[in-house]
Amino acid sequence: MPNVVSCNILLKALCKRNEVDVAVRVLDEMSLMGLVPNVVSYSTVLGGFVFKGDMESAMRVFGEILDKGWMPDVTSYTVLMSGFCRLGKLVDAIRMMDLMEENRVQPSEVTYGVMIEAYCKGRKPGEAVNLLEDMVEKGLVPSSVLCCKVVDLLCEEGSVERACEVWRGVVR
Repeated sequence: MPNVVSCNILLKALCKRNEVDVAVRVLDEMSLMGLVPNVVSYSTVLGGFVFKGDMESAMRVFGEILDKGWMPDVTSYTVLMSGFCRLGKLVDAIRMMDLMEENRVQPSEVTYGVMIEAYCKGRKPGEAVNLLEDMVEKGLVPSSVLCCKVVDLLCEEGSVERACEVWRGVVR
C-alpha cells in the first residue's frame, strides 16, 4: 500500500524525468488514496517546475505551501532563486532572498553561491562582493571556486586592488 514517503519518491522520480504534469496528478491522487501530501511533496513538485523553467507554476506551488501554513525551508527558497537566476530574472531572485530572510530562514552556502554566481554572470561585482562578505560574516565558508569567480570579475572590471582585498578578507 502506498504511503506519503513512497509517493514522494515517485514524485521526485517523475520530476527528474521532466514529467511534472504527471507528478501533479500523483499529488492530486494522494488525497483520493487517503494520504496527506506534506511540504516535501509540494517542494518536490515545485522543484520540478523550476527544472522545467516554469517559474509561474513553481510560484503557484510555493503559494500553496504558504497557504497551508507550512514554512518553506532554505532549499525551497534556493531552488526558486536558482530558477529565476537561470532565466535572467535577478530581481525576482533578490525578492525571493529578501522574503526568505523576512521569514527568518537563514541562507545557506548554496543560497549565497546561487546569488553570487548570478551577480558575477550579470557583471555586478559590487553586489557579489557584498554578498560574499555577508556570507563570511555569518560564519559560512565560500568555496574557492566561488571566491575565484568574484576575484576574476573584479580583475576583469579593472579593480585589481579590490580583488586582492576581497581575497585577503576571505582567506583570513
